[in-house]
Amino acid sequence: MKQNILLILVTIFGIQLNAQLVSYEKIDSFTVAELQAQIVAIGFGSLLTPEYPVDLYRVMYRTEFLDSTTVISGALAVPRNTICKVPMVNYAHGTSSKKLNVPSYDGAEKNIVVFFASIGNVVCASDFIGLGASNISLHPYMHGFSQAHSSLNIMRATRELKNELDINLGNQIYSFGYSQGGFVSAMLVKYIEQWYSDEFKITAAAPMSGPYNIHGAQYEMVNSGKPYATPGYLPYIIFSYQMMYGGLYDNVSEIFKNPYDTLMPILFEGHQNSIGYISGEAAPIPTDMIIDSVQNDINTNPYHKFRLALFDNDLLRWTPKTPMKLLYCEGDEQVSYRNSQIADSLWNYNGANNISSINHGDFTHSSCLPFALLAGLDFFKSFGNNGVEIVVEYNENNNSFEASILHDEIADYDIAWSNGINTPILSNISSETNYTISATHKTKGCSSSKKVNKQTVVSIQAINSISEFAIYPNPAKNILNLIADFGERTLDIYNVLGAKVYSKTINSGTTQLNISKLAKGTYYLQIQETGIIEKFIVE
Repeated sequence: MKQNILLILVTIFGIQLNAQLVSYEKIDSFTVAELQAQIVAIGFGSLLTPEYPVDLYRVMYRTEFLDSTTVISGALAVPRNTICKVPMVNYAHGTSSKKLNVPSYDGAEKNIVVFFASIGNVVCASDFIGLGASNISLHPYMHGFSQAHSSLNIMRATRELKNELDINLGNQIYSFGYSQGGFVSAMLVKYIEQWYSDEFKITAAAPMSGPYNIHGAQYEMVNSGKPYATPGYLPYIIFSYQMMYGGLYDNVSEIFKNPYDTLMPILFEGHQNSIGYISGEAAPIPTDMIIDSVQNDINTNPYHKFRLALFDNDLLRWTPKTPMKLLYCEGDEQVSYRNSQIADSLWNYNGANNISSINHGDFTHSSCLPFALLAGLDFFKSFGNNGVEIVVEYNENNNSFEASILHDEIADYDIAWSNGINTPILSNISSETNYTISATHKTKGCSSSKKVNKQTVVSIQAINSISEFAIYPNPAKNILNLIADFGERTLDIYNVLGAKVYSKTINSGTTQLNISKLAKGTYYLQIQETGIIEKFIVE
């Protein structure tokens, strides 16, 4: 995959992908009164009450694109005068084919970013590659790797700005988005769980009306042979996958019928036209724009490059661990509601423990948005901790719970256990009892509580008994994770013929090795000056 070449550069040349920020500028500020008036004007006055003034920034930052990186823009909304630490919320915007119809410019979804910040969230939203201030000629529409990393990297940039902008940032992170953004918000969770779990942990996610089963339910909807509400989506995704994967055609006339072979590229050029306008110029039945023989090949050949590209961006081959609520409407005429139902069923069947879906009724794609947004907001509120992250560990030696506050001093908090004890250490733990611990900051008043029992708390001994060295998964495909705690060392990988195929300097902690360039087979990993040699398989 082209997008993985950058990760090879990261491992070989040490590019610092956790230093993404290029520049930033404040583009607007809103008082509580101004925000309240705007919310009332759109009919949400009884549903959403702003609590904080908000500063809105445009952030320029680097993200992965094909074989390198590129600079793109995004919006960052920061609530002011917050007493307690606030969570980071990543919002992914919906389909836009107009360059400035994005959160940090003129996009309507900028309001979502600002309104969610006004109730106590630091909200970041990528404009995505090809849109906003990006100099890339085409947005890689519905390309999960690019869009998820665009979202991931604005989160990194937000953390870089924490001190400079005096952002009262807590530890919780939420991911949500609508339509294309629903797809991106789920894809972001996937990549964080699989590749970046040592850097980020998503508290909860609320993907809304997204094509998670793009290879199945969504493909069937667009390919039904019936008129489709937004036929411009089809050329958009074809142009995108040609850019990101290649091989769909050498000339656009090889796939599109006349006049669409000349019309569609012109309409998408420079991202000057809205997707509504483009859809009005497209054939009402999307597949009528495709040459019949090509359409037949796509339908009958499961290994057609377009089908494979769709399959590569399907989310069903991953089982989420993050609590997630899929929000949708059965009346959606643009994104099949079956995407949410199928993902919900399959993820739960495969062992997901915190996945559910909610049908908000027979509403269209656009009219479903307010219901989904408010449901997502309520879902996130159920995890709120006012920036007070309580950590409880079990000490096997004296049968006690030991509490601490993540990134804070527990001495600054009043502690209360449900059995009346007011110290961080709770002794004589009963295996049959559920306990609740509450922590309240002594001066700020920020408080949180947590329910624990002996079965759900990790023991201190178990944490301390982790081996000084481990690799996983094994067999591996693209990424091999390494855990070590013996300081700086040189890591070498050899094939079965004894040839060195990879070398890297590592340090204590978790390191991700990109092995996507290695051919399938057996390899040996050696850590110099330790005597460690481990066999692993690339599949």
